[in-house]
Amino acid sequence: YKPYVPEEPQIRVATSPPATGAPMTLPQGAPMQDIMAALVNAINRQSDRIMQQNQKFEQHNQRLES
Repeated sequence: YKPYVPEEPQIRVATSPPATGAPMTLPQGAPMQDIMAALVNAINRQSDRIMQQNQKFEQHNQRLES
């Protein structure tokens, strides 16, 4: 048995944009249910942003086609 030793990522990861609203901070050792809820909320926020962006693109395209 070898203990897990985290390594530096080989690929640089882009920093995420600042979250809108108050992000949920999780304490060290938080229950898995809380972690999953935070992940689902983050995914839903990202999905909402993508949908808003797509709507803006569609509106812009409609104006260009007119």
